[in-house]
Amino acid sequence: MKIVIRRLCAAFVMGSILAGPALAAPGATCKQATEIAAFADVLLARPHYPPLPDKRIHDPEIAYAKIKYGGLDRAAAHALLNTLPAPRLADANSSLELYLVTVETAGGRLKMLEPQVHVSIKSFLLQSVGYLRAVALDGNLASLVAAARRDPEMIEQPKLMTTFFGIALSGTDDPTKAKLAAQLEQMGLSEISATVLASEDDIQPWLRYVRDHPQSYPPTHRLAYWFANDGGPELRRLGFNGLSAPLSLGIADKDILDMMAVEENLSYPLGLWFRRVASLEYIGAEPLLALFQQIEEGEVAADDTDAVVVAFLANLDATIGRRKRDDLLEKAGLFDLHLLSQDADQFPLPGYFDTALARQALLPYLTGRIRTPPPRPDMMSVYFPWEQWLAAAQRIRDHQRPGGDVYIAAELLQLSGRGLESAALLLPLARAGKDLPYLTAHTTKMLASLMRACGEESMGLDTITPLYRFDAH
Repeated sequence: MKIVIRRLCAAFVMGSILAGPALAAPGATCKQATEIAAFADVLLARPHYPPLPDKRIHDPEIAYAKIKYGGLDRAAAHALLNTLPAPRLADANSSLELYLVTVETAGGRLKMLEPQVHVSIKSFLLQSVGYLRAVALDGNLASLVAAARRDPEMIEQPKLMTTFFGIALSGTDDPTKAKLAAQLEQMGLSEISATVLASEDDIQPWLRYVRDHPQSYPPTHRLAYWFANDGGPELRRLGFNGLSAPLSLGIADKDILDMMAVEENLSYPLGLWFRRVASLEYIGAEPLLALFQQIEEGEVAADDTDAVVVAFLANLDATIGRRKRDDLLEKAGLFDLHLLSQDADQFPLPGYFDTALARQALLPYLTGRIRTPPPRPDMMSVYFPWEQWLAAAQRIRDHQRPGGDVYIAAELLQLSGRGLESAALLLPLARAGKDLPYLTAHTTKMLASLMRACGEESMGLDTITPLYRFDAH
């Protein structure tokens, strides 16, 4: 089940559809919501021509941030999608637009699933699991199951049904998952029921299910294996986080599970690069496993990207020393910065680490927790313009115009809690199409960090279709 889900997550949308007209109320309640919407506006304001590089985050992902965190209703959401450039509109229609399926519009398609109409249910589910979810939430789960059981492709490939239904229904809230899992169990679909339960934030219902079905969970494997087999790490919003005790999960299990996507999600935004470092023989997995342990024990907050990056840098220094780390970063060049999927904008990796160090060092000074300007961080490279950052921070702290480099000013304004001013500083550059590579890199970096702070997930390593979630967490 685990492998099937990971592969098909590359082709299908995951998440939740809210019944009714409002889409973004849950996102809009996050305290960073207005900043997220403002930075999305900056990226959406960039001119479509001349075209930006092919390898970039596509407009629908940015539109999703505006829709969810800007409080747009369905009409406004569709209007925004219609403003996207023609080459990208197909992407929006195949993912985000289909994701706006309501219970009402999905219910109207139910007639096409009646026995006398010979239409493959797979054709619907390949388009959008949002359709399946909306129909199920409307009380028509039995009709969907009956249609799936008549479909020759589903009969020949029973794992497909488990995967489709598991991905779709795992995007609902925990009480809904419990009801749907019970219905699936009554229909004889135990495997799908287990997958839905494994996706709950609360692991106890899945553990009870395991105890009640000992024939399906023999003691030949540990609980962590069975949890992974039911798709829990991929479909549970928190992944393995918080499960060390209930699953008796140790570092050996994490290693055996090959540092799965959930752990990369915990180490966002550098999960893929972290894995590459762990594969180097002279470094190994120790710095990354130490980071996972720090997150698990609450020493590092997974939703604080600066803290994650700085913690890994310290772990790397402790493992291989400063000189080898500097050599490693100098050879690294650009890295891919994801929002939600494998589409990415690029940022210089050494600069990303230095920027995180500068932000973490200057945060208490900007917010008034310390009165004396902090010294240059020891782990910072010799090339980083620390003096410019410090001077801008002093001006911002004294309520003066930051001046100097616009990207330094934007970073520090956002860091100090003045994200709307930061976005306003960048918006004219975006509209004029000036300095687009730097503008895109810094704006995307800040947008990604803010979305992360609001609990947004990235499954960028394997996921072609982004992870759109409109449910409240």
